[in-house]
Amino acid sequence: MLSMSSHQEQLKHRAAVSMGRVLISLQPWAALVRLLTELTVPELRALLVLHSAGPLRMGDVAARLGIGLPVATSLVTRLEGKGLVARQHSREDRRVVLCSVTESGGREAERFWGGFHQRVNELMGPLAGDELESLVHSMELLTSAGH
Repeated sequence: MLSMSSHQEQLKHRAAVSMGRVLISLQPWAALVRLLTELTVPELRALLVLHSAGPLRMGDVAARLGIGLPVATSLVTRLEGKGLVARQHSREDRRVVLCSVTESGGREAERFWGGFHQRVNELMGPLAGDELESLVHSMELLTSAGH
């Protein structure tokens, strides 16, 4: 009989393999991004962070993406050049520059999420109600454990 920690390690391994298979079935991430948008994966990540979090300081953009400030600045500059992101000085402190999505950037983010959700819905189509409940519960647990 397996020890509890050994059993847990096997379950974690099976979960990682399953998640990998889900990602593969979503198509390679970069290909999916290209299919749904004209952005690079890093540009899309930055756009989605700004879309979900609202106006952010450049340092906060970098922190949320787990990248350095120069890389975040470059990403925002590229997105700004595409008309998807705007920078504006804070009303409270003119030294602070806030980054936010433009109307066009919001539409691009929504278009991506729409395509992504459609593909995920296709994958989950064969699942029964109780299986979906279990999947959603497990994903919510995993997401909350990562924060």
